[in-house]
Amino acid sequence: MTTEPLRDKVLVRLMPLAQRSKLIATPDRETPIRRAECVAVGPDAIPKGVCVGVKYLVNILAGQEVGDLLLVPYHSLVAEWEE
Repeated sequence: MTTEPLRDKVLVRLMPLAQRSKLIATPDRETPIRRAECVAVGPDAIPKGVCVGVKYLVNILAGQEVGDLLLVPYHSLVAEWEE
């Protein structure tokens, strides 16, 4: 099954959260900004410079889950991310 985003939507695969040390106290809630890899791009997001295969920091609060993927508007991509 293939999913093609419409208009300015971007389909991303969330990257696993980094493991944290047990010595550092961290809050229990998850941060709304996550690392993700772009899987598919809607036609209106292509002129904005969004590319398949590029990793981004994404605001996950603006997205809808589609199976194990997340569908977000292109303006929810906060920044490009490189390891």
